[in-house]
Amino acid sequence: HMSVVATGIETEAHLAAIRRYGCDMLQGFLLARPMPADAVAALLRAGEPAAKILAAATQDDDLV
Repeated sequence: HMSVVATGIETEAHLAAIRRYGCDMLQGFLLARPMPADAVAALLRAGEPAAKILAAATQDDDLV
């Protein structure tokens, strides 16, 4: 089984289409805005659930 990452998911229509294909992982502005790397690391260290990490996403110059 090959793992597949779909990037550029920006709309609900993109998400629906990719889900129909059974894609393993998704990435794109619909799911989370870019955030500073230190903010991601802090949230992961704190054991925050994914929904909270996504809600905390911000636009910044030092992005992951």
